[in-house]
Amino acid sequence: MDKEILYEALYNPMTEESCSCTISIHRTRKGAETAIESHKDKCRKEFEEQQEWRKNDTKDLSPELQNEWLSSFKFGNYQSWSVRETELQD
Repeated sequence: MDKEILYEALYNPMTEESCSCTISIHRTRKGAETAIESHKDKCRKEFEEQQEWRKNDTKDLSPELQNEWLSSFKFGNYQSWSVRETELQD
């Protein structure tokens, strides 16, 4: 009997310090990829909110210094998303 393959949507919030965790498990690769895109969108919105907080925190800096500091933060730096095939065991 053929083993069933499941697809894990994985996320690592800090590639330098931690490992990936499972976001969700799917019967198709497409389902896992869709879950990853949805999770990325959520993370991107949180990042954009944090950037607004950073702008507020640095409002007393010169525009040049503020821009330099804010541009050092890039969405997705040190994060990773991936799909892993996993064989369903009995």
